[in-house]
Amino acid sequence: MAVVAAVATPFAIVWRMSLACVDDVAAEEAEVRVDHAFTTTDITEVGGYTSVRWTVDYIGGCAAARKPRAVIYRALFTLDEATTEALARDHFWLPLTPITVEGPADADAIGPELLSYVPAGTRWSMSTDLSVTDLGSYTGSLFFDAEHALAYARFW
Repeated sequence: MAVVAAVATPFAIVWRMSLACVDDVAAEEAEVRVDHAFTTTDITEVGGYTSVRWTVDYIGGCAAARKPRAVIYRALFTLDEATTEALARDHFWLPLTPITVEGPADADAIGPELLSYVPAGTRWSMSTDLSVTDLGSYTGSLFFDAEHALAYARFW
């Protein structure tokens, strides 16, 4: 009986490393974080909030995970009263359709990780001056529900 020795070829090593990277990226993207406090410098309109839950999506998967700013952040903010009032007063908001708990009615919805934190009956609105714009340190879009004092931001 012949004994076949396993040889670690460069291709096999790279393949194993790639699989590890895929697992790492998937775990990072699935994690809902609450530990980072975004400031008014980061997102100028959402400085006053009582809590935040956020996720990160790596653009391009593993290759992007090693590059700074090759990410899209998604953040769900519970706003304080003053910020809720200021957002409602200072911007013209248009309701999105469909206006359901699924959230923003565009190709990049909130995502399953954050969706469980969105109250039933949430009705997202969008302001044209806060859609794909400079939000402070980032570029992105901001969605708002005054009744539930929520803001959702997708930014990069």
